[in-house]
Amino acid sequence: MFKKIIWLLIFSIFILSGCGGKNSVNLYEYIIQKDNVIVGISFDSKPFGFKDTDGQIKGLEADLAKEIVKRLLGSEDKVIFKNVNAQDRINAAKSGDVDMVISTMTITPQRKKQINFSNPYFIAGQVICVRKDSKIDSIYDLMNKRVIVELGTTGEKNIKRFIPNALIQGYNNNFDAMESFKSGFADAITTDDSLLQGLVAENQEYLLLPGKLTKEPYGIAFRKSKDTKSFKKRVNEIIKEIKSDGTLIQLKDKWGIN
Repeated sequence: MFKKIIWLLIFSIFILSGCGGKNSVNLYEYIIQKDNVIVGISFDSKPFGFKDTDGQIKGLEADLAKEIVKRLLGSEDKVIFKNVNAQDRINAAKSGDVDMVISTMTITPQRKKQINFSNPYFIAGQVICVRKDSKIDSIYDLMNKRVIVELGTTGEKNIKRFIPNALIQGYNNNFDAMESFKSGFADAITTDDSLLQGLVAENQEYLLLPGKLTKEPYGIAFRKSKDTKSFKKRVNEIIKEIKSDGTLIQLKDKWGIN
């Protein structure tokens, strides 16, 4: 017990001081010592990550995190969830506030300059949702129309590229974006199909425009450092196991995700 406390104190000192090089602490070894994994996850991105009415964090990514931690430390109860939104996901990974981020985060070349990613665990695609009576049949009908996006996402960047004349309405989190659209404050909302499929399934007055604008591979994010490489390697091994033994398919089926 005393040895574990000393190890945690040493790691905290190096994280706070931003030390690197020879004095850095290997994240994988540190996680084994502290016997838990702090995971950054969205609390409002149903069905991937959300806080349910019972106060529990649920969803595909919550279950994925639990499965990884169970195979890593022997129990899913050793995961600690910390809420992150689209704007602070990268900073959370970079700062060391969390050990990893699992939050519908698309792997992009720009993001890889700042943080490290695991191999993809899910492939989504950006789509556009409108009301059935809107007379909007394609992306080209959105010129000068109000389109809701979640700020800090690839969806925001892509819609500005595909529809430069769209009137963008940005929100800081997925919940506010969805509620604004449902309240009629815009003509359309765009994000990944994995998030909008649930909205359409629960509301018969909405539909998804045909076709996907992009291909969005989701990855787990880590601090960009040689000290996280062994942990990322082990997480990649577990992702491979989860895919090959059918666990990932079971989780997708559980949450109704294609």
